[in-house]
Amino acid sequence: SVDDFVEKLVHPDDRAAFIGGWARALAERVPVANEYRIIRPEGEERVVRAQCEFVAGGIEGRDTMIGTCQDVTEARAAELALRESEERFHLAARGANDGIWDWPDVNGDDLWLSTRYFELLGYEAGEFRPCGKIFNEQIVHPEDLQRNLDAVARHLEREAPYDVEVRLKTKTGEYRWFRMRGQAIHAPDGQPIRMAGSMQDVHARKQAEQQVEEYQEQLRSLAYGAVLAAERERRRIGVELHDRTIQNLGLTSIKLAELKERLELNGCAALFEQIHGLIKSTIQDTRALLAEISP
Repeated sequence: SVDDFVEKLVHPDDRAAFIGGWARALAERVPVANEYRIIRPEGEERVVRAQCEFVAGGIEGRDTMIGTCQDVTEARAAELALRESEERFHLAARGANDGIWDWPDVNGDDLWLSTRYFELLGYEAGEFRPCGKIFNEQIVHPEDLQRNLDAVARHLEREAPYDVEVRLKTKTGEYRWFRMRGQAIHAPDGQPIRMAGSMQDVHARKQAEQQVEEYQEQLRSLAYGAVLAAERERRRIGVELHDRTIQNLGLTSIKLAELKERLELNGCAALFEQIHGLIKSTIQDTRALLAEISP
């Protein structure tokens, strides 16, 4: 009987729904389908999908309820696992702040873009048709397009990973830097059949890198200016030593020789020679220093 069936087999938490569906089929004369759990004699729970229909005068003129019952336990478990996997995937993608893209057929033009992908570009989900033509002609910066196409081609040929940074146009018209990464799936014959990946907003990092490059360029300019200033100072000192100090020392040496000839040295000739030697030595040392300062 129905009562025995419900009492012995239907899970206690699902009995009300089962009886409600049965009563509706009887009262409204409409087909009814629902799912409920049964408990088998050994205690195992299974999920079944039942369909019933009221047939007036169905058997020997008697009103009849007929239907089917199908075990869908594995199917529902698979669906649950799939939902959990999808939730896990979307949570991970959202937590990573990445946009996800899928190229289901690398020989086709259609793309699939996640909601986050649209958001990163400033669009509502589905606001533009995701396809290669629109992406290449309207989204990717013209200066970065060929580099991106070459990176994809090399990856599909299994020559290099797909990991490239390009500028993408947002809804406001601003170009922002994004890091594009992906992985292709290949058929047994080696031909690529599908490719999927992610895009990450790296605009702030690229701006910071650009600022660092500008600072480094400024430092290089300052350093170069310092080198030039030092070189100019060395040249000035060199000119000063050459045009004034060495000439003065040379003139002093000449005048000292004239003085020696005019005076009665009275035994001071050796002292004059010492002084003259010191002047010559100073001239030589100054010339050597001049060569080091400004060759």
